[in-house]
Amino acid sequence: MGCSPSHPITRSPIIYEPNSFYSVTGTRKKYADFELGNTEFELIQEQYWNRLLFVRRQTALSKRKFLEMTEKDLKALAKQFSDLDEAEILDLKLQFQTFDLNQDGIIDYEELFHKFCLSISRTLIQELRRTTDPFANNEVEQIGFLCKRGTDNIQRVRKLSVAKQFLVGLF
Repeated sequence: MGCSPSHPITRSPIIYEPNSFYSVTGTRKKYADFELGNTEFELIQEQYWNRLLFVRRQTALSKRKFLEMTEKDLKALAKQFSDLDEAEILDLKLQFQTFDLNQDGIIDYEELFHKFCLSISRTLIQELRRTTDPFANNEVEQIGFLCKRGTDNIQRVRKLSVAKQFLVGLF
């Protein structure tokens, strides 16, 4: 018979699932039995989100401390800043709250700019516009600036590993 084998050749089917989904006997495990380890991508993603969650927790804690300021906290601040008394510290707190339009405990750029525009004269706003208009109206320079900035960033990004790129927020 030459080249024909005397025993059957079995081909294992192509499986798109990891071997950990199956038991030693070849039967598929139940959903609760899966022991999936985190992939490298999932670990990187977890690090990225943990950092953002930490910042969010710290922001919420600072906001809660600020809103729930007690008499003891006022006395501690008055002791720390000896040139201010408790009434002035309360005034500063109220001023901060007037700047913080959405009451999230952080003064964003938009909130600051809104208050800035309300408090300054129109001549100063016109002067600011006049000094920034050459950059805003010249589209050729804008594109050149963006391209230069983009190429500078590309050179930096190429040197980073995939994990660092993900942690920086590029993906």
